Amino acid sequence: MTAVTVGALIPAMGGPRQYYWSYGEVGADFAELAHRAVTDPGAFLAVAFGTPVKAGLILWLVATLLFLPLGSATTVCALPLIAERVLSDNPHHWPIIHHYDAFAWPFLLTAAVETAARIHRAAQGEGRAFRRRVAVGGVCAVGLNAVVACCLGLAALVNPHHWVPSARGQALAEAAERVPDGATVEADNNVAVRLTARTRTMILDASPRGADYVVLQTAETTFPFTSPAQLKQRQELLLANGYRRIWAIGDVALLCRVDRTAVVPGTRVPGPDSTPVKDVPDPALGRSLFTG
Repeated sequence: MTAVTVGALIPAMGGPRQYYWSYGEVGADFAELAHRAVTDPGAFLAVAFGTPVKAGLILWLVATLLFLPLGSATTVCALPLIAERVLSDNPHHWPIIHHYDAFAWPFLLTAAVETAARIHRAAQGEGRAFRRRVAVGGVCAVGLNAVVACCLGLAALVNPHHWVPSARGQALAEAAERVPDGATVEADNNVAVRLTARTRTMILDASPRGADYVVLQTAETTFPFTSPAQLKQRQELLLANGYRRIWAIGDVALLCRVDRTAVVPGTRVPGPDSTPVKDVPDPALGRSLFTG
């Protein structure tokens, strides 16, 4: 399904072919990856375990379940989901802080319970009671791990502060509301979704687009920029070439193009053959299992 989606469905909808390919270390495309899997399988192991965070991810997934998933064939169902992460060259896929674990856990939990049940059934003879206690203890440990993990994730739901938008988020939303219907706008990635239903919206990215309005913030890194300094430079560039700040709160600003004779250096208007800017992750993302 991944091959069909990346190679056929996304291009059919207008997306560039191979844009979402994140496996350059093992192949330039699916064909090369498959060929290398047969001719050089060691390369896959080197990529999968070559970064400490990747090895830590695999250990996290099985050790927190007392390694019980390793005793069940059901774990095989989780292997593609794990492989697509540890073979990826995008550090966003390696930590556990994001949602990627969610898809593997049903298989791993099921496998852990199956193994514990097998141990329980195998208990017989003189050490039967002891082995039963071991099996029951394993199931309880698995359940406790699942409960603790869920509680850690769900804690935010009962935290009132979690439901209050940040001051910056509120300011971005207000800036978006001030953009008139039908306008062309370049918007910060975090607020662009509020504009797509009523404007021609483009993600604020590496190239100026000559839009009527620009909604941006300069305090924190946002896709696809790699530092707040780049956002500040973009704002200064626009203000020096035909744009004026018409509204601002803190580090959030709404710019309007007031001089259409001025051309912002580097302007490139997107067309049918445009290629979206790819994310350039901070290398620091690959250093910790628990941050992203």
